[in-house]
Amino acid sequence: WQYMGKMKQPLGYGVSVSYGDEVFLIGGENAKGKPVSSVTSFTMRDGNLLIK
Repeated sequence: WQYMGKMKQPLGYGVSVSYGDEVFLIGGENAKGKPVSSVTSFTMRDGNLLIK
């Protein structure tokens, strides 16, 4: 494992899906146990992690 950056908020129990050169984190719970419905994508470009 290698530290690549910090997410906007801590999340757990979401679903992760890889598609092409992207990984998507879908839903889950925040640090207070509240459900979230956000979708976050992670992509490596030129050695840098892009989080959208």
